[in-house]
Amino acid sequence: TIGISVTTIDYSAFSGCTGLTTVTIPDSIRTIGGSAFQGCTGLTSVMIPDNVKNIGGNAFGGCSNLLKVTLAVSPNQSFGAGIFTGCNNITRVDFPNGVPAVNINFGTSSPKVYASNGYYNGYQLINSEVAEIDEKKLTAPTVAGKIGQVLMVTANGYEWKNIPGGYSSAIADNFQLQPGWNLVSLPDAELTDSCKNELLKAYDFFTFNAQNATYTRVNELLPRTAYWVFARKKCTVHFTVVE
Repeated sequence: TIGISVTTIDYSAFSGCTGLTTVTIPDSIRTIGGSAFQGCTGLTSVMIPDNVKNIGGNAFGGCSNLLKVTLAVSPNQSFGAGIFTGCNNITRVDFPNGVPAVNINFGTSSPKVYASNGYYNGYQLINSEVAEIDEKKLTAPTVAGKIGQVLMVTANGYEWKNIPGGYSSAIADNFQLQPGWNLVSLPDAELTDSCKNELLKAYDFFTFNAQNATYTRVNELLPRTAYWVFARKKCTVHFTVVE
């Protein structure tokens, strides 16, 4: 753990420290020197905060067991050449503040890269919020929910809460979603095709496999069927049914 009074990790500071397994880079750091962590083969993950303005060439070169990189981008950052040269086993890269203005290569790795959708330097991007769905196996709550409740993330874990706004049933023409996971039931009637399309564009609908504790995205919505929806912010869902 690097103290908060430190502003620079100098050139080759930890080079060859094969026994170094974790490192905490505080917000006070402004510069990570070239080859600072070169050959730290014990490192499996690194998180670089957005206060770091300069990362020298080969800073993490040869960290062959590095699996996960989190890089918070900020304006006017500079990156040296080959920051992750020889890091050939990276499986996941997160850009929580968006992708850098320059291309960064991750050795010969083929990681999943989480940021806004699209492409970055040849890597297909996965939406950051959906990362939680793709990567986590969420434990089902021990208590079953009731119609008119949603599953919320609280300080105590996943708990069923009554839907705000006074709705007595989730099977309605509209209801509110809270940030995080929500369990919703569609109306009894068939939805119009345009309504289905708009809902699938606006929200990510999933079914939940309790045995594997995993979510599966769906591309078809059926009447009176329960789905999980991951909402990025509080919002209201409106349905249009076939007359």
